Amino acid sequence: MYALIGGSGFEGNDVIRVTEEVEMTTPYGAPSAPIVFGTLGGVEIAFLRRHGVRHEYAPHRVPYRANLWALSKLKLSGVIAVGTVGGIAPALGPGALAVPDQLIDYTWGREVTYFDSPETGVRHVDMTWPFDRSLSRRLVMAAGRLGVAVEEKGVYAATQGPRLETAAEVERMRRDGADMIGMTLYPECALARELGMKVVITDHHLPADDTPPAVAIVNPNQRGCGFPSKSLAGVGVIFYVLLALRARLRDEGAFTAQTQPRLNELVDLVALGTVADVVKLDKNNRILVSQGLKRIREGRTHPGIAALFNVARCSMGNASARDFGFRIGPRINAAGRLATMEYGIECLLTDDPDRARHYAEALNQINQERRELEEEMQHAADLAVAAADIEHVHALSLLDDSFNEGVVGLVASRIKEKVHRPTVAFARTAEGELKGSGRSIPGIHLRDMLDLVSKTEPGLILRFGGHAMAAGLTIQEKDYDRFARAFEAVVAEHADPAVFERNVLIDGGLAPDEISERLCQTLEHGIWGQGFEAPLFANDFRVVRQTVLKDAHLKLSLELGGQRFEGIFFRRNAPLLTASRLAYRPTINEFNGRRLIQLLVEAVES
Repeated sequence: MYALIGGSGFEGNDVIRVTEEVEMTTPYGAPSAPIVFGTLGGVEIAFLRRHGVRHEYAPHRVPYRANLWALSKLKLSGVIAVGTVGGIAPALGPGALAVPDQLIDYTWGREVTYFDSPETGVRHVDMTWPFDRSLSRRLVMAAGRLGVAVEEKGVYAATQGPRLETAAEVERMRRDGADMIGMTLYPECALARELGMKVVITDHHLPADDTPPAVAIVNPNQRGCGFPSKSLAGVGVIFYVLLALRARLRDEGAFTAQTQPRLNELVDLVALGTVADVVKLDKNNRILVSQGLKRIREGRTHPGIAALFNVARCSMGNASARDFGFRIGPRINAAGRLATMEYGIECLLTDDPDRARHYAEALNQINQERRELEEEMQHAADLAVAAADIEHVHALSLLDDSFNEGVVGLVASRIKEKVHRPTVAFARTAEGELKGSGRSIPGIHLRDMLDLVSKTEPGLILRFGGHAMAAGLTIQEKDYDRFARAFEAVVAEHADPAVFERNVLIDGGLAPDEISERLCQTLEHGIWGQGFEAPLFANDFRVVRQTVLKDAHLKLSLELGGQRFEGIFFRRNAPLLTASRLAYRPTINEFNGRRLIQLLVEAVES
């Protein structure tokens, strides 16, 4: 349930179906009005009149502390504050709607904190981003679904009131960067941040030395944690939390073994998240993925997953971990990279097949845009790599004006594969910083390397975190060259030179008659992925025909022992020798209703 704080022009009872009014008291006196419980558009809400029942509280007299304290005692998902403002920006004319993302405070004398006495101590609440960005995105998405135009960013200038501003004051605020003027949003947002909510943190990353305040932190990688599987993805961690919570509630009599929630119905989501997060597929994770794929193949899956399989043109009956990693996962991730992660969330959460199809189609379109953008970025990255002396470079840092912060991780991954060096790609952010995403090679723990950089160059890295093979960081734009030098120096000093030699481990060769549809099906149904790779075979082939597709990939016709096989060598456009030793994986290529054996070439012996 959300709380709605209504301001001038929004008194509530004319649009809210009221079920109950509750008088509340707080250590800071009574709120400005009773809390109204009811429904708005069929959704349960709690409503509070900011200015009182009779609009008797001027903006500087509103009992803000009492209001927010009272709301904090309710079981709320969030607080939405509505206000009538004056527009400064050209787009904010009369009747326009806006969801601000920043604030400038011009008020004085208001009670703006709960921590202002020797008894409470002092708390410096972080107001870098004063509003809940996730909730803001949900509001913008809701407006979009209704066809309502809304400005999704803007700077709110909070003035003292109750008088309106002079022309000179408005001009000053315009120069300060304000887009709209109101009187009440501050200190509401600051007080809400101070109160916060008690949280349980679930995570799977390597923890920092300092952990955030929380009621509990659930992370198999915490020091002292005895959970045997250290490679759980975040979705796996919360799945085990739910299992433990269910057991506790069952022991307390909330339900029986027969009436308890069926958490096995969630295992398809767990499987998808485990593969898409590219965690090591240890025994525990393979069990989770196997059970999730079983449900999908049997058609017992969430509508969102079914819709994603449909738009990706994948057969659920033959669902594989590879589908998760290369077809379904990228479509979900594309929304977070280029738009908002809410599309993916809504797609996976809905029980309505029509809504699922709508979101899946949107995700498919966004993924296509992502692929086109990635191709442009990849071209720029390739040019930078071509200019580098790779033989004498231990680590790569890349920055280009074309780089998008949501896609730099994919570019780093492609370049890492190409040059066999740990790579960090950076993009400029709206906040004027550089956001980097890195990928590494076996033998070089990327997060540990970044930790060494931060210790050798204090203050260089603003934030960082991640795993051995993938990590992210933020630096100031002026420090890019400094980071590139420090990253190269740390890797050169601490990495074993042998790790820069590219070695391809194979599982031997196959006879022509062993490359069969049966073998491909067996391999397809295996649980392969990070740390548990699918078998890789190698043979000496005669290259009968080779064609470059989209200037990026080799389509091949290969001969082995007198038999012909189709092949594809992704991300290689240089021609092969007629006689080539190739490392490959046999797969089934489904096209126009036909299933053909296709050799997925991974490497060529040089």
